[in-house]
Amino acid sequence: MTGLQEIVSAEPEAISALATVIASLKVNDMLGIFVGLLGTGGWFYERKGKQRAISKLADCRRQVEKNDPERSSSNLDSKGHTPKN
Repeated sequence: MTGLQEIVSAEPEAISALATVIASLKVNDMLGIFVGLLGTGGWFYERKGKQRAISKLADCRRQVEKNDPERSSSNLDSKGHTPKN
């Protein structure tokens, strides 16, 4: 905040230049971009959380598939992905 005060007190024209810059930013556009980035970040965080949970359960799944003679293997890898054919 003190940086803005120094700019304004040093050059009075700077406040009009600053106002022009802020007006050109178009707050609505910036808000839309911010919300979009926030949503993308939330999705990415949620996806990584699911992958961590699936990875933790991979050992349990292998044990169940190994000990049950009637069960066929799902062939899922440790991250829960199906094999690519």
